[in-house]
Amino acid sequence: MNTIIKWFMRGSLFAFGVVSLMYVFTITKKQPPATDGTKEAVILHTVMQVLDQAHFRPQSIDDQFSKAVYDEYLDAVDGSKRFFTQNDIDQLKVYETRLDEDVKARNLDFHYLMVKLIKASVLKAEGYYKDAMARTYDFKSDKTIELDPDKLAYAKSDAALKTYWNTLIEYEIESRLADRLEEQLKSTDKAKKSTADLEKEVQAKVNEVYDDYFFRLKNSESGVWFEAYLNAITGYFDPHSNYFSPKDKEDFNMQMSGKYEGIGARLMQDKEYVKVSNIILGGPAARNKELEVDDLLLSVTQDGGQAKEVVGMRVDEVITYIRGKKGTGVTINVKKKDGNTKAIHLIRDEVILEEGYAKSSIIEIPGTTDKIGYILLPSFYADFEDNNGKSCARDIAKETSKLQKAGVKGIIIDLRYNGGGSLTEVVDMAGQFIETGPVVQVKSKSGNPYVMNDRDNSVNYDGPLLIMTNAYSASASEILAAALQDYKRAVIVGSPSTYGKGTVQRFFPLDKMVSGVDQYKPLGEIKVSVQKFYRINGGSTQLRGVVPDIVLADNFKYLEVGEKESKHAMEWTEISKLNYSQNVYVVDNIDQLRAASAARTDTSTIFKLLDENALRLKNRGDMTIASLNLDKLMKEEKIRENESEKFTLLNNRTTKLVPTPSADFSAIDKSNTSESVLQERQEEWFRSIRKDIYLEECAQIVQDMIRTSNIKVAKSKN
Repeated sequence: MNTIIKWFMRGSLFAFGVVSLMYVFTITKKQPPATDGTKEAVILHTVMQVLDQAHFRPQSIDDQFSKAVYDEYLDAVDGSKRFFTQNDIDQLKVYETRLDEDVKARNLDFHYLMVKLIKASVLKAEGYYKDAMARTYDFKSDKTIELDPDKLAYAKSDAALKTYWNTLIEYEIESRLADRLEEQLKSTDKAKKSTADLEKEVQAKVNEVYDDYFFRLKNSESGVWFEAYLNAITGYFDPHSNYFSPKDKEDFNMQMSGKYEGIGARLMQDKEYVKVSNIILGGPAARNKELEVDDLLLSVTQDGGQAKEVVGMRVDEVITYIRGKKGTGVTINVKKKDGNTKAIHLIRDEVILEEGYAKSSIIEIPGTTDKIGYILLPSFYADFEDNNGKSCARDIAKETSKLQKAGVKGIIIDLRYNGGGSLTEVVDMAGQFIETGPVVQVKSKSGNPYVMNDRDNSVNYDGPLLIMTNAYSASASEILAAALQDYKRAVIVGSPSTYGKGTVQRFFPLDKMVSGVDQYKPLGEIKVSVQKFYRINGGSTQLRGVVPDIVLADNFKYLEVGEKESKHAMEWTEISKLNYSQNVYVVDNIDQLRAASAARTDTSTIFKLLDENALRLKNRGDMTIASLNLDKLMKEEKIRENESEKFTLLNNRTTKLVPTPSADFSAIDKSNTSESVLQERQEEWFRSIRKDIYLEECAQIVQDMIRTSNIKVAKSKN
């Protein structure tokens, strides 16, 4: 994947990390030095100032820094090697060991040259793409294509780059054609299309995909590339220090709080148009019922303002006109699917992104009498701007209370794919399962560790507890899992290890870090790794993650994932352990539980298939060369398909689990959502629960805990 796309995707899994609001640090406010007089230079100066003073591990700005930033920025801009030629690289190469001096001087010549070259190269590549689409291919070539750009060199010349685009487009058409031919062979439809007709359909689709690809690239403002440059710099300090533009920070806050103010519609780019991709339940658009999926936006008019044409704008630009304060009005002129246009007036309101909140269910296994509670927690969300806003800790307390009222004998909390969130929330959450005591240790670059304690004697739940994790459970997820494991309060079950992120970040608003540059504000914010967190046993989750008490085979077993695979990740360290104990519920029979689980999984056809499938995925990832001969490609695909057929049971098998609703469906505010929609969403979730092989085994482990422990209260003291 072209790494610039990774920057566009940055807000997905690990944007949260662990974010602290309690970190106190004073940045010396300085006038910016003489620069080239641009906003970019002011931002660069302020970013470097904050990194130097606040980062847990400040870095020397030297030739090693220069080479790393050069490589990262080049990879971000053209990691796919689809645009630059060796001539472009030669022009850029002169900066490879000069960027340390340039950054110190706030000189952005390298960035400006990079933007100039990539813009010209994108236009040139678009011409090569169009020429390639006009060619005729017989798909009988003996040539191959390397699909892993890391194994490719930059094209030596324009002619070589054009040849590469011919090869790439030939493969795009051929691979899609192979898929369509295979689909037709399996189809029971008697009316078959000719290969020529299928090829025309495929070519039209490839045209559509690449036209959209080049449209987005050509319309990328210089600010997008500048963010990539800044993040190449911040990434040298560690993978979780990032620059956020004002728009990025707004999106981050929205993710963390699970709400924003607007009309309640998701938008996407469709060539020169921005179209509606989804209507968010309970929002103004859903209540109004006039705006529909696939509507194309033509113009946006604020109440009392002039119409703003939005055709040709990027989706992120259009969003800035759509969002606004609660209670304000906006009129959106759209083109409907039938070609008619319609002006739709909406009053903005608070929109709740309910899919990011905790939700619970009761699950039962036929033949057993004990009910088990299941809670899915997507992230450690919190509303940093409203103390009375959403809180995952409060939501978990509500869910566990509901489940206990329903008579469950054990609870499972699912942290799979949970990338983290608020540090204070995870401390509050851990405290619900112990009386009092330390939860996590936090250390700045100087001074002694600070211990974050649960000081509330109350216990919200005192029964058997299991935490589900996988290789993408990170940061705050690792804090909760580690604390409950150290206390022997819960059984941790999952991948061989969690992600391995043991650092704490804090946002610094650049506007407050520098004075005398009001004409350039807003400058955005920088998220900086300012602390490390440590388990109460003194160890760190950094790089090593949390090793579960019971390991289950999954698709990540043989893949290289986690913090340890990140460039410039901070090293693993340890500090002194603390004294800690709890008298609520002690898992003192982990060996017995592990043996019982192994007895099931070792003889399970499903878990054997899971292990084989994990190895297959690893091997497939290593195969990066594809044939340009259609017959060969179809044979290769057939072999892969035959290999994968034995694994279809993994997706199609229904477990024995029987999910039923808890008192309410989730922790969301349901006042704006219809009952029928909630029921539909609930049933969709229940379908996924019924197919969850890992959850089934975890439920059986909880059954073992219930049977073998008899809720024995003991004491665990280190």
